[in-house]
Amino acid sequence: MTSVRRRLSLLAAAAGGALLLVPGQAAATTLTTNPTGNAYAEYHVVLPNGESGEPTIGWTPAQHAAMYGAGTGISRLTWDDGKPGAPMTATDVTPTVGTLNTLDTIVTVDANISRTFFAELEAAGSTLWYSDDAGASWTESTGVSAGVLLDHESVGAGPFSGTAVPHPLATDAVYYCAQNSFSAACGTSYDGGLTFGPGSPTQNTPANDPNDSNPTFAAEGGACSALHGHMKVASDGTAYLPFKGCGGDATAANLTNTEYEGGMPSVSVSTDNGQTWNIRMDPFGSNTDESDNAVSVGSRNTVYMTWEDGKNISDAESAHTTAAKVSISTDQGRTWLNTANLNPPGVNNVMFPVVAAGDDDRAAVAFLGTAGVGDDQQNGFIGSWDLYVSTTYDGGKTWSTVDATQGDPVHRGCIDNQGIAPGSPKNNVCNNRNMLDFNDITVDSAGRVLVAYTKTCTSPKCISAAPNSDTADQSDDVQNYVLRQTAGKGLLAASDGTISQVAAATTTTSQTSTSTSSRPAAIGLPNTAVASPAGMAAGGAALALIGAIRVTRRRRRDRAPR
Repeated sequence: MTSVRRRLSLLAAAAGGALLLVPGQAAATTLTTNPTGNAYAEYHVVLPNGESGEPTIGWTPAQHAAMYGAGTGISRLTWDDGKPGAPMTATDVTPTVGTLNTLDTIVTVDANISRTFFAELEAAGSTLWYSDDAGASWTESTGVSAGVLLDHESVGAGPFSGTAVPHPLATDAVYYCAQNSFSAACGTSYDGGLTFGPGSPTQNTPANDPNDSNPTFAAEGGACSALHGHMKVASDGTAYLPFKGCGGDATAANLTNTEYEGGMPSVSVSTDNGQTWNIRMDPFGSNTDESDNAVSVGSRNTVYMTWEDGKNISDAESAHTTAAKVSISTDQGRTWLNTANLNPPGVNNVMFPVVAAGDDDRAAVAFLGTAGVGDDQQNGFIGSWDLYVSTTYDGGKTWSTVDATQGDPVHRGCIDNQGIAPGSPKNNVCNNRNMLDFNDITVDSAGRVLVAYTKTCTSPKCISAAPNSDTADQSDDVQNYVLRQTAGKGLLAASDGTISQVAAATTTTSQTSTSTSSRPAAIGLPNTAVASPAGMAAGGAALALIGAIRVTRRRRRDRAPR
């Protein structure tokens, strides 16, 4: 196979220079202090059917609520900002119809119409519901797209593109996507998510010609990995499905099927409501085949893409250092600008970067970061992981990064995201699979950032352990959390000055129990161990232990084709 470097040269030439590495195209970006005083509080979300990795979250403006899903449940989250600590209420709104025998859960909210979608992956597709009242009632879909199989499903929703005529009862398009361990496909619903048309391939076919005019990858349709991130739809109706890497090399050693590995972070783009898809690559990044990459689109259609960047040692050993990187595109992914490394000094490995955009020049990236160096999927990896939030207010020219959980680590030790399929060439992979493959992020009506994530380091012994400890007192339990912005500037300029600092206590409410924390919320504290060159000044309060009910996580089988 042609090398990735050779592929890039041919691609740039054939695309008429669209991807030429023009000096200055990856504009230098700057990590700054926290000039706006951004701060965050974390809340424990006790889910009705047990807690699980891979949480997803969306915001429904009509009900002023966040919809949070993981495992086999979905909860409606609301906050009372008029009370000290802004107590959170979590209400179980899991549908009672259908069979919840699931491998994956996805929650998506179409904020344009406040419609929530809740998908549960089944053996050969998904069961899908939608709700227009934040889960008070649900309508079950009649099925998903024919030929869209098998795993790692995603649901996206947003305006139609072009002159499409929707169903009389629908105002926005809905997409259902999944991958079959070689490639992926998406189908479109024109009636609001009730029924879906047949799927169209999103990569690895001649129809997915990169950049619309390039013959180099015509036979391969981009030479992409199979796994995709979460679908996002722009205000102009353009649909974006992110991929870990395209322009890679074929391999028969990558899990169960021949697949492409390596390459560049990419998106598959549809401007005709999912009928055709074109691969567009970002030449300023490298795929480590670990975390999914993610996209979000600003109010005027600027695309933000984030990924875990690094160079693997070999097929058997992952990169020893990785970075949370981000690029923007103002031309639907044809070219990429303002590529930035968001790691503050002292962070040497990252996992699960996700991005949310509000106004066109504002976006936030959340990721797990650690000072640990080495293959972070191998047994013996030592590192304490915190949750970081990095924000831009100038279209990616500068970013400010806050350690939102300093002193209260999210996880210790290795993180396995290789799945359970046999045949992986990775060496000495650990068994910490409980966090699964991704976190999620959204923005509320006031521009606050909300991050859905999981924690495994919840005991006092684990939290207080030395930085060079391995797993300390960590168990196989996983708990679900949401991080909520409590101070500073959000992602919507119209709401600047309205995000107030909440008091220290937090409240966790579920259907069966309520507990109030015995410690202040985790807010972006001043960070001396991991700081920007000028120091990372952040408002905040002291950290202590959240007194939340622990729910033993039931082991569940993750997606087999991975």
